[in-house]
Amino acid sequence: MKSTRPKLALFRADASAAIGSGHVRRCLSVAAALKRDGWVCRFAVTEESLTVVPELIAGEFETRALEPAALRDVGNLARSAPEGCDLVVVDHYGLDRTYESSLPGFARRVLVIDDLADRDHDCDVLVDATAGRHVDDYAVRAAGADLLLGPSYAPLQPAFAVLRARRVTHPRDHRRMLINFGGTDPDDATGGVLTALSAMRLPDDLHIDVVLGHGARHAARVTKQLAAMPDRFRLHLDAPDMALLLAEADIAIGAGGVSALERCCLGVPSILIVIADNQRLVASSLAKEGAARLARDSKDAATQAMALLDNRVARQAMSTTAASLCDGRGAARIAMWVDPEDAKDGRPVRLRPAAATDEAITLVWQQQPETRRFARDARIPMADEHRAWFAAKRAETDCLFNIVLHGGQPAGTVRLDRRDGGWEVSIAIDAARHGAGIGRAALALARRLVPEAPLLAQILPGNEASHALFARAGYVQNGPWYVSRPH
Repeated sequence: MKSTRPKLALFRADASAAIGSGHVRRCLSVAAALKRDGWVCRFAVTEESLTVVPELIAGEFETRALEPAALRDVGNLARSAPEGCDLVVVDHYGLDRTYESSLPGFARRVLVIDDLADRDHDCDVLVDATAGRHVDDYAVRAAGADLLLGPSYAPLQPAFAVLRARRVTHPRDHRRMLINFGGTDPDDATGGVLTALSAMRLPDDLHIDVVLGHGARHAARVTKQLAAMPDRFRLHLDAPDMALLLAEADIAIGAGGVSALERCCLGVPSILIVIADNQRLVASSLAKEGAARLARDSKDAATQAMALLDNRVARQAMSTTAASLCDGRGAARIAMWVDPEDAKDGRPVRLRPAAATDEAITLVWQQQPETRRFARDARIPMADEHRAWFAAKRAETDCLFNIVLHGGQPAGTVRLDRRDGGWEVSIAIDAARHGAGIGRAALALARRLVPEAPLLAQILPGNEASHALFARAGYVQNGPWYVSRPH
């Protein structure tokens, strides 16, 4: 009999003025996704982490501060979950295989979040959202682990995916620039950019938002610096509306960490200054793709930003490219990977983003008579036609194109296309696997991937199997549409 006890996830991550807040914040994003799926989440952190990331003491998740001498003591961590736990999430540059190999004594599974690929791991799942990361980077270092790699798995706060659909693009009476080098900005890159901008002649319609954590060692200096600047320079300490500030920005100057992927999600062109070694691959990959530009220093960043601000065509091209790299749904994908749905045979059903290598198998599914019989276009697609359609769908920023996995093997597709007020669902399961409960599980995963908006499906009258499938999945028929509303 299946246990009714909520599943428990324990997070081990730290934040400080020196290392910043990124480790804890991305863990908070994963915790929020797991909580939405019914999990209980707890954090084990250093005392300083509570100061650098105030959200830890806001009460949403139980948090325990570890003694400095016990930071690498797995036994001390285990006391945070004396009943044992279903998952331990480790996001820490100072911890590796030695620490992780001791966790299975009280944890059923171990998930590691990394972005360096510089040490060995002993885990069940490894997440590295770095742009340009390749499976070969962890083939030896995390042998046997499920690898969730690339910006599709970037664990951003839910607000970014929501605001991505509402990004402000209409003409305004002023332009906005955002400056953000993370919560702690240890080298005061913020102050350097402000100094460079203050020496330039700025357009009267330019407003500049500066974001910094109150625990940053240079916060007082930046506050004093801004006090001497025009009112259109605004400081936001521990901004609770970071996603909204970005959604309203025409351009951003910042670092190459997690915040760079937040800007990509909202299609904000950015000038990047690398302020830590672990950011180099992210920054160079985004620049290579055309989603950002690299700057040598603060003065160069300010100069490039002002030039880009006046080049609407270049900004639009960068915005489109950036938005295609990260859709903000990484935390949900991580949560669904560690807690999949089950098919009738008990094997797990999961979703992953469609890759270029999926073109051939998706053509096979699209050409099956069972698929074409009730498609809007009943013609069997030819290879060239499918190739063009497949590439276009993968590139669309308003399409979530997923491969359905059954027991780890490709079994079909679930595609979500944004429509006014919601997302239209299209599902195609390999005919050889019909009746296995894969479609029902895939629809449940699609609901978890987009929890905030209505899901819509239009089914032809004679397609009784699909009518029954969507009805069993909780969709309600409304005229020609089946609708699943957010819970």
